[in-house]
Amino acid sequence: MIRSIRAASNVGPASRLGGTIRGTVLRPDGTPYVQSMELIEMLRVRVQGPGYERACAIDDAGRFECTGLDAGLYAVTVVDSVARHRILCHGVLVDVSPKAASEEVVLALGSETTVTVRALGDLDHRPVQAYSVVVESTRGPAAATGKTDGQGACEFSVAAGSYRVYAPAWDQGQSIEVSPRLINVRAPGSPVSVELLVPQREPETDLIDIALVDLEGHPVPGLVTLEGVASDPNAEPAAWFSLPEPTFQPPGGLLGSACDASGLLGRRFIWRKDARNTEISLILEPGATIVGRAVGVDRKPVPGARVSLETLMLDNRWAGLPDPLLAATTDDDGCFQLQGVSVGPRVRAMAFLGTVSGRSVSLDLKAADVADAGEIVLTGSRPGSGIVRGRITDEQDLPVANRAIRVGIGRASQNLVTDADGCYTLTDMPTDRSITITIEVPSYGTWSRATTADDYACDFQLVPQGWGALGQEAPPLVADTWFNHSPITLKEARGRVVLLTFRNFTMDRDPGLATIRSLLTEFGPNGLLVIAIYDHLPGGNPVAADLVTTHLTSLFEGASIAGVLDSDPDLVADLMPPGRPPGVTAGATHWLYQVHERPVSFLIDKKGIVRFCEPRENNLRERIVVLFDE
Repeated sequence: MIRSIRAASNVGPASRLGGTIRGTVLRPDGTPYVQSMELIEMLRVRVQGPGYERACAIDDAGRFECTGLDAGLYAVTVVDSVARHRILCHGVLVDVSPKAASEEVVLALGSETTVTVRALGDLDHRPVQAYSVVVESTRGPAAATGKTDGQGACEFSVAAGSYRVYAPAWDQGQSIEVSPRLINVRAPGSPVSVELLVPQREPETDLIDIALVDLEGHPVPGLVTLEGVASDPNAEPAAWFSLPEPTFQPPGGLLGSACDASGLLGRRFIWRKDARNTEISLILEPGATIVGRAVGVDRKPVPGARVSLETLMLDNRWAGLPDPLLAATTDDDGCFQLQGVSVGPRVRAMAFLGTVSGRSVSLDLKAADVADAGEIVLTGSRPGSGIVRGRITDEQDLPVANRAIRVGIGRASQNLVTDADGCYTLTDMPTDRSITITIEVPSYGTWSRATTADDYACDFQLVPQGWGALGQEAPPLVADTWFNHSPITLKEARGRVVLLTFRNFTMDRDPGLATIRSLLTEFGPNGLLVIAIYDHLPGGNPVAADLVTTHLTSLFEGASIAGVLDSDPDLVADLMPPGRPPGVTAGATHWLYQVHERPVSFLIDKKGIVRFCEPRENNLRERIVVLFDE
């Protein structure tokens, strides 16, 4: 299990804004790591979060520090900047939360063992050259990537532990994991060898050809990214790319970007399937600078406001740009500056602070120009006199202490932490709008409730995944939509083993589905029934059901998986006891099985009893064998 700990938050007047992750890197003998000038290695501590990555230096005492972090979950590992094929430690997940207690991160390096991965063609079993392969820790966020050599082999050097080894590939426009293997490595220990069978067939999808050129039409080596197309971590700069068409194509198009090898030239673009854009030439130009000022309704400057960018999509909808570098914080005069913004579709700046927010006029950027966004007036609900208080307890009515509470008001949020009795109190809350209170606890998932600031006791009683279902007759399936299979009830499935898997909606891939498809191939002839249940509200934005079902059916790759959409919260109200909050934001089946985070799978035996609840797909085969042997 990945260890998750709280990080310190800087709250002193001299501190930088945001949370801090700090800690120590230890050698295998327990002494602090000190960089050796005699060794050809450059170790750094890598801190990664959604849309964020930073490399931190290790000082002479083996210490590191990463400051200015937004609240959220970060993966912290040690990497060798020179050799990307090494895994020095499994790393940890750190939950950065304001006002959380300080806790040191200790990253212990281990002795390493050689793991050789060989890629063989699935038709002739001959070595495949220049094929990307991945070694990924099963108990931490560490991963190493590489490409096979002339003999179809790639060597990794990894610390002791359990790893998943696979080759990323494309199938019908989707990124999948080919021939995944689970290995156990001892260090020091004997070298480990793994063979992966990789596809040699021609891709069964249309391609998008993208050329990168300068203003004079000369080729420019660079990199290209496109929503819905997984990036190759080992891609080299090139002047020509052939990308598989994403199968999920929303009406507004998909965001893409390109830059040259230096990152100084770039261009943003929006792709939507069209007979005219199977071949695209992107002219890379110097980026622009956007300046502006955030003010309140009284026209006084608003310091400390967060500023980011939105772009206009093809359906006239504004969408946020995913680049985390295109963000800034206003200074004491309310001013901000965003540098290196690539030219492309129209953009506008968005600023928010606490419960107030605002947007600038739209801008049509020109290369190497300075665009003035003018004044952004921040409006919204001001802090008021409302109070919200409550208590968080677990299934045994014990307090859930020292856990972060997120309080959302519109697009903005505030944070606090429960005390030793699991209690919290919110003051100065606005009384003119709904407030959403959210708590996230490992193994319990994410719980949210909407309330108003009228001194109402907003209590939570958290229960683990599957609470009340294990050992009982399986609750019924209450679904919005069935797809890829005719509707079936669990009573009709009596006499069969049922794998009920709750999945996250994803635009490009779902690695766990590869395991589930292989289980269906192996046990389907014996009567295994697989039902995949989705909450199709990615990022909180509803997507047309027909687009979702078409996309998810393509991920099933022809497997006879029964697909279910379960996202209607109104169905929950018809089932839950009076006065009890649902605890989940998805549909009724999620609530009946107490599913608060995905993926998670339930196994139902031939008598219709829920026997197992598994968060990972790796353990499912062993459980299925037990049920078929009964």
